[in-house]
Amino acid sequence: MQDTPSDFLIPSFSPLVRDYLAHHPDVDALHHGIPHEEALLERHRQRRIPAAIRSALTEVIRQQYSGLHLPQAVSVNLDLLGEETTTTITTGHQLCLATGPLYVVYKMASAIALAARISARADAGKVVPVFWMATEDHDIAEINHAWIGDLRAEWNITAQGPVGNLPIHGLPEAMRAFTEMIPAMPFREEAARILEQSIESGESYARSFRRLVHALFGDHGMIILDASDARLKRFFAPVMEEELRSGIIHTHVQDVNRKLVSLGYEAQVHPRNPNLFLIGEGSRHRLNRTASGTIAEVDGQRDAPVEEWIRMLREDPGQFSPNVLMRPLYQETILPNLAVVGGPGELAYWLQLRTTFEAFGVQYPYLILRDSFLLVNRKQLQRLHKLGLRLQDTMQDRVALERRMADEAGLTDVTREREAIAAIFDQLAERARQVDPTLEAAARAEGQRQQEALLNMGKRMMRAAKAREEQRITQLHKLLDEWFPEGGPQERHDNYFDHAVRSGGFFHAQLIACADPLDTRIKVVELQENSRVNPATIAE
Repeated sequence: MQDTPSDFLIPSFSPLVRDYLAHHPDVDALHHGIPHEEALLERHRQRRIPAAIRSALTEVIRQQYSGLHLPQAVSVNLDLLGEETTTTITTGHQLCLATGPLYVVYKMASAIALAARISARADAGKVVPVFWMATEDHDIAEINHAWIGDLRAEWNITAQGPVGNLPIHGLPEAMRAFTEMIPAMPFREEAARILEQSIESGESYARSFRRLVHALFGDHGMIILDASDARLKRFFAPVMEEELRSGIIHTHVQDVNRKLVSLGYEAQVHPRNPNLFLIGEGSRHRLNRTASGTIAEVDGQRDAPVEEWIRMLREDPGQFSPNVLMRPLYQETILPNLAVVGGPGELAYWLQLRTTFEAFGVQYPYLILRDSFLLVNRKQLQRLHKLGLRLQDTMQDRVALERRMADEAGLTDVTREREAIAAIFDQLAERARQVDPTLEAAARAEGQRQQEALLNMGKRMMRAAKAREEQRITQLHKLLDEWFPEGGPQERHDNYFDHAVRSGGFFHAQLIACADPLDTRIKVVELQENSRVNPATIAE
């Protein structure tokens, strides 16, 4: 593994997240500080949740794993989760087709690695990694596709409501289409088997996604949680009830958002009032407080007094779903969590929530940026070496890199000549002014024309230099397109299985070994042949 400068991905981050990583004092006031090992260990010693919540949590998770073979690592962690001194490190995401973009896998690797690191130093209790499945989201367009190079596989489904409840009609066909796009290499058959076995007739999409994640990360002890269960929401009902009554989250987040704007930042998420959805059969309607004080379903039929909604909540909390700003409160209510591992967008909206947590008396977790990796192979590195470049060079602007490759000797740089011409015409303009003040402007105009002529000559020389080095520059672009597809981070486009077959097998164990989310530098990972780690068996 190699490290690269930490500012490679930062241009794609918001100013808020950049300043979070830089410990800007204005942003530090919004959270508990970027943690280090000792801080996490101290939180581990203190973090506790009520026994009733812990008992319900373990019961629900065990039931959700029914019918799946449990590797020893999962069995051990499920047992540990029932113990008072066990804590968690949590990451989560939507249920993406075939695991979606690489960064979804990176989140899991980061959480597993960090949990193991803190567990190894804990004097009592252990830390368990948890993957929170966002089963109640409803943005199908974000979860119904995956890429293999320039090829896109899509699950054509038009159903409404929480994605976790979706039937898997059409999913087998989408998985087969995805598999056919995977390069024809020896590991392809094994990848196809894993993808095919993640789908079982009659199951929901949530169950299918669980099977897939479990197959990849079960051997590493990842615990997968679907928190849509009403038995867990019952413990969160008091918070939802207060939100129905007063819209307290809206008030606190609006205050924070105004502060962010005054500091020159943009808010990642804007609050609703209340920050809840109502879930029905195949539907998920946002709730909205009306001008008359009632609460109504947006695009739904129900419009009722607040007390009617509270009655519904008390009868069945499972029909209420927290939105993106309320879900963090729910997560930290039912999990003995130390830290949240997330991407830059997630950290940005968590930074809006500290005062909301304090208002409800819920402990605010440490926020940790997930690992970012650049996956490379030996042949790519050899091609880079032949071009006379280092990995660090590829992190700079493409145009600047082209210019550098085209003219490594600096022959097209006319900066010195332009400076010399500027000095000459400054002197000439001064002398012309002394002879006749009306001549100064003419002298300076002539100097400007000479400057432009030199600049144009430099451009012509650069074009000639690029033409001379056209083959090398073409090779450079081909390599950069492999590492930065469409000019963006590899992790936001490429899929895990594409790289798995190219590297000879499963490589997430290699990612876990290289992961260190407490170090925000990008990790460059050279994928090795035969890096295979046998996945968990999916079914009993």
